[in-house]
Amino acid sequence: MAETIGAMAVRLFLDDKGFQDGLKGAEGNVQQFGAKLDGFADKVGTMLVGAFAAATAAVGAFGVASVRVGATFEQEITKVGAVAVDGAENMEALTDKARELGATTQFSATQAAAAMQDFARAGMTTNEILSASGPALALAGASGAEMTQATSLLAATLAQFNLNASQSARIADVFNTTL
Repeated sequence: MAETIGAMAVRLFLDDKGFQDGLKGAEGNVQQFGAKLDGFADKVGTMLVGAFAAATAAVGAFGVASVRVGATFEQEITKVGAVAVDGAENMEALTDKARELGATTQFSATQAAAAMQDFARAGMTTNEILSASGPALALAGASGAEMTQATSLLAATLAQFNLNASQSARIADVFNTTL
């Protein structure tokens, strides 16, 4: 029995040494893993900071572009109100129509306001401008013409034949058919 206890003590000591060596090896592996994880976290953190910086820049640029577009639209629609015979009293109707055309056609509200400005320079009243603007945009879009060409052609045709602006759609259709 004494040998058995002695053998057990030696075996426990050796097994304990193996256990200790195994723990040290595991500890080293955990430390290596932790170092790699720290490196990975640093890389992910750098990527996230870069991504957030890019997203912030994009949002900022979008905001600046939106302000510019809004300012340009306001300038164009203000010119319409200043040039049109009765434009100052009807700014809200002109603004609403330009925004509606910008939302429902291939042209922007700013381009619609520029078309309205051409009609105002041709001497049209606000009601005539409101009637002719949609057909002018349709004419420009369908024919591939510049907006100024379409509005000039439509305004000249209305004046030449002494037609009412309410007939603008019919005139635009005739031009689109012949083009």
